[in-house]
Amino acid sequence: FNPPPPPTKAGDDVAEKTEDELMHEANEKQNALFIRNAGIASLAASALLAFGFNTDSHDSVSLMATFALAGLAGYQVVWGVAPALHSPLMAVTNAISGMTAVGGMLLLANGASETSG
Repeated sequence: FNPPPPPTKAGDDVAEKTEDELMHEANEKQNALFIRNAGIASLAASALLAFGFNTDSHDSVSLMATFALAGLAGYQVVWGVAPALHSPLMAVTNAISGMTAVGGMLLLANGASETSG
């Protein structure tokens, strides 16, 4: 049994938009999203530059630059994935992260046994 459809009011006339209006709205949304992403990337680059000018170690600057670029690339990749593919890709990503963590622990354990032995 399906319930009856809700009654429509006389004042609820739906105005259909033309194809040009729909295209204009889509372009505005895409432009706003691009500006927001460009702002985020600019802030991240500014923070990276400030960190580089205030740090004495070249290694820490290199590590922070790698982390920042990986974060920006990951952000763009994750938000570009279709919702239907998100769960399977996240499962694979979590598995890879787990293997990386186990590998890091094994390397740390191996390094600790070499220095103490």
